[in-house]
Amino acid sequence: MPFTRIFGTSGTIAGTGGNSSFSHSTSSNEALTFISYGNIPNGYWIGDRDGTETHTHSFSQLVGGARIEFNATNTGEPTFIVLDGVLLDLNAAVAAGDATFSDGDGEYTLTSTGGFVGVVDGPLTNSGFITLNIPFTTLKIEGTNNGGLTNGSVYALSVETDPPVPPCFLPGTRILTRRGEVAVEDLSAGDLVETRDRGSQPILWIGSTKFEDIDPVRAKSLRPIRIRPDALGPGMPIRTLTVSRQHRFLFASKIAERLFSKSEVLVPACKLLPLPGVEEVTDLSSVTYVHILFARHEVIWANGAMTESLFLGPQTLKSLGQSARAEIVALRPDLDHAATARHPRPRADTGKMVKQLVARHAKHGTPLVAPSTIL
Repeated sequence: MPFTRIFGTSGTIAGTGGNSSFSHSTSSNEALTFISYGNIPNGYWIGDRDGTETHTHSFSQLVGGARIEFNATNTGEPTFIVLDGVLLDLNAAVAAGDATFSDGDGEYTLTSTGGFVGVVDGPLTNSGFITLNIPFTTLKIEGTNNGGLTNGSVYALSVETDPPVPPCFLPGTRILTRRGEVAVEDLSAGDLVETRDRGSQPILWIGSTKFEDIDPVRAKSLRPIRIRPDALGPGMPIRTLTVSRQHRFLFASKIAERLFSKSEVLVPACKLLPLPGVEEVTDLSSVTYVHILFARHEVIWANGAMTESLFLGPQTLKSLGQSARAEIVALRPDLDHAATARHPRPRADTGKMVKQLVARHAKHGTPLVAPSTIL
């Protein structure tokens, strides 16, 4: 991942990919010290003899992850990481692939409580690294001391400014529910939504992610896809539908069956651009994405088109950010992520056959979903 180094207490970050320029600010509950030390030419000093100290880094947009380079960390002063208000157990995060840890040739270690420390008292000659693979807007570095006998940690922070965007809808999208079509932003957990496979199903969780001050030209990963009425077939959609790039749509046609030996497949919106009436949105400086999660991955109706609910796979979990993940786990501690993430249809994301599938539909004007298969 490309990382951008954070300097000082505040400033403007030049984003990459999914972000244009956005703001960063750093604060502390004690005196904030920004220094050069050892292997770190510019870093933050935390836990400087005077009690537990917390540095907070706040970003005006979601960032894709971070890399923390640390030095001068003492055995009696563990340092902890909090993402969007949720304490991160580094042992569990590393095991889950949400973080990676480099021990500086054995000079640093993770504690049983999920923090990190140096393995010896005294000068450390190498840097250690923690790389966070989870998007966030707020990062706290919490340092403790051992009664004021020694200093705490020095660390440098770099962030990855291109956050992943999970499949989701823009506000105004009307979702077919048991009580009729309802704007997605007016839905709540527990509302019954009509699904293709299992009838009315309650929403397990609903959330949103907002990006502001984006560059619509540079921020390609954030560009939504706009689908005009009837672009996918008669009444599909009924009205203009706008979704995130990776939001998948149902193909249920003879063309799909011949190419994939499956009667139905799911294809990302960004692969539908060859179809007349499908286009990238390049005129938005801010965008909000709304995510709908069920107990299982579902095919639902949005503005009359058949499309997917939130797919809760490993990458989607990371892209939702730490606070959203905590909400989902707190809501359903027993949630079977493997079952939730199971696609009801095969995915056709890339490759020549996907291009052929879309091209043949475009050439013949074939609806994505054949009328005979619409339930």
